[in-house]
Amino acid sequence: MNEISTGAKIEGSAASSQSDRETMRSLIDKGVEYLMPLYVDVHGIAKTKTVPVSHFDRMMRGSELFTGAALDGLGQGPHDDELAVLPDRAP
Repeated sequence: MNEISTGAKIEGSAASSQSDRETMRSLIDKGVEYLMPLYVDVHGIAKTKTVPVSHFDRMMRGSELFTGAALDGLGQGPHDDELAVLPDRAP
């Protein structure tokens, strides 16, 4: 598996950190094809979605959106914007 077969762009944009590019390269080298960003809702239940590894650098900047209207306790309706999840970079 490599950036050609996964579609991942290793060089990334200026906004991508070197650490993100190194992490994405490591994931691709290990054969990872999909990632599962998640957050915990107001009831303590983990919510996730499947994202191609090629989206890693964008995902780390909050590009993967979740529909808040589908979650209890947020008070959002179908007309409201989606929610962005910003990953915690702590080790």
